[in-house]
Amino acid sequence: ENAPSNATAVKSSTSTSRKNEIRDSIIAGSLAGMTSCTLFHPFDVVRTKMQTATSFNAASTSTAATSIANAAANIKAVSAASTAHAARQSTTFPTTASATTAVNNVNVNVNSTNTTTNSSISRNLKMNMKLNTPIKTISDGGGKGGPMSVISHTFKNGGIRAFYTGISLPVAAQAIYKSTILTTNRISSQTLQSYQTNENYKTGTFTPYNLTLYDRFLCGSLSGAINAMLFVCPVEYVRNQLIDQHTKISQNKPLSKAFRKGPLDVIRNTLKYEGIFGLWTGAGVTILRDSIGCGAFFFMFEIGQMNIPKVLSYYRGTSQEEEDYYSLSCNSSSSSSSSSISSSSSTSSSSFTTTIGSGLLAGFGYWFVSLPLDSLKTLVQTGKTTSAIHTVQTSIQNHGVHYTIRQLYRGWQVAFGRGAPAAAVTLTTYSVVYNFCEEYFH
Repeated sequence: ENAPSNATAVKSSTSTSRKNEIRDSIIAGSLAGMTSCTLFHPFDVVRTKMQTATSFNAASTSTAATSIANAAANIKAVSAASTAHAARQSTTFPTTASATTAVNNVNVNVNSTNTTTNSSISRNLKMNMKLNTPIKTISDGGGKGGPMSVISHTFKNGGIRAFYTGISLPVAAQAIYKSTILTTNRISSQTLQSYQTNENYKTGTFTPYNLTLYDRFLCGSLSGAINAMLFVCPVEYVRNQLIDQHTKISQNKPLSKAFRKGPLDVIRNTLKYEGIFGLWTGAGVTILRDSIGCGAFFFMFEIGQMNIPKVLSYYRGTSQEEEDYYSLSCNSSSSSSSSSISSSSSTSSSSFTTTIGSGLLAGFGYWFVSLPLDSLKTLVQTGKTTSAIHTVQTSIQNHGVHYTIRQLYRGWQVAFGRGAPAAAVTLTTYSVVYNFCEEYFH
């Protein structure tokens, strides 16, 4: 008689536990994202400035050269027409003084036209030579393109505040970003693990299913794609518009759009002139970047979780930490599960080190695969190009693969210098806050 009521109680307890887990994950993810963004936003500003200076000028150089050739041809055509006109005038009026005067005037005009033609062609050839020379701008430190020159220029044109250009919206959005990614990854991992475990039961295997690296990548990709589609694209569009505006103002370049005072101004103008979908400019490449990037993020994080304890165990000459890790990881349903922190002080220290090391690997994995796509996204969102695919194809055709890869990885020093520690801070903060919520709120 008590069996149905017991089953109902177990089901209710499981549902409550799941809700508490999701709540804790959202709180931990929000705090982790805001902490990371506040600390590392200056790196994003520098990276974006370097990416907007990326040179895929094959098309513009070709167009300029074509325009020069057309201009020269037109000038020559005018000269030929003037000469022909002079010949007709001299044939029609061979003996009159007025005709002679007209011919002389035409000859003067022809000579003037020829002089203009030669000087114009000369100027255009010089211009063409300059177009094929790497352009040196203030933003890239005289063509060097190094992070330090961008940092120096940014500081001179706004001080410390310039490094926090457009931060208000990203900080607020990070609460949604990280909670969405980490919570979606947790839920999808649990769902997949539960499904595979039930399938194993059907075949007579009664051990819990352990997620593979492929499973980690799949769940991470899903969380990244959902987050990018819903939140990342419009937020980064607004941020990049403000950063690009600051760059142009500091270089005394004309603005392509009206001056925007802040994020709300960007949103208002975009909705007015481009509609709501204008905020999702570059959505395709953004979703691709975050799906592949977040997949690599959790893939590398799990590699760290599996191998760093072995390294620590080897150097400390003990295997207890490794045994504790594997006994706990069997019950872990998420790559960032708080269960990896043991109650014992030595294991807790080891787990904390493992989390930081795994976070560093995760950040490196994310930016290694996503930086080229991030560069293309920045170019699309700042109006430097309208098609990411066409930009890559044109660059490869005109400059080759090596040059294209170098341009797509422009700002890699800042990306890796920011990405690895930022990931470590995010995951460590998430783990600590999640543990705190689990201990004191349940």
